[in-house]
Amino acid sequence: MLDTLDTKEKQTYLDDLVRKTIDCKSSQIHTEKTDINLENDKKAFQYLLENNESLTQEKIIQIGNLVNDSSPYISRGYRKIGKYLADTQITIPEASKIPAELEKILGEYQKQEMLESNPFEQEAKFHIGFIRTHPFEDGNKRTARLILNTNLLHKNIAPVVITEDLLEYYYSYIENNDIEGMANLFKI
Repeated sequence: MLDTLDTKEKQTYLDDLVRKTIDCKSSQIHTEKTDINLENDKKAFQYLLENNESLTQEKIIQIGNLVNDSSPYISRGYRKIGKYLADTQITIPEASKIPAELEKILGEYQKQEMLESNPFEQEAKFHIGFIRTHPFEDGNKRTARLILNTNLLHKNIAPVVITEDLLEYYYSYIENNDIEGMANLFKI
């Protein structure tokens, strides 16, 4: 899909794609911080597109580090603290259990890949599991959406854009671990 575009077209497309697929709030006030986050997210997205081999924990850490690159207060690698998913009562795994949780999620994803499962259900299961594992101090949803859209593009499926009017459903599906609901959201 992207291979048919020249360098300038590709950059314009990636800028627009990252802005629309990662920043869900269209009415957000434009600030220097949003510019920095967008640049970090673009770097992470380009890294994912250029390194399209299987997803690994090392690759996930690299993506998280790129997403949080300009934040001096966010530690690199997996988070070291935290008990709850931000602004919820959803418990998240202890920091020491993150590698095992992600290995389980990655294993399930690869198993579904081999079985040629429904791509939207496969992505929804990984997406919710990733966010509920909450491997990083910040940028978990952005990282999950970058992975989601890269995976869809590699399967020749259009990326998912979660608009502001769909955020309530998006968060509800994460909170309720509703894979079917999230898969249906991804389809639209």
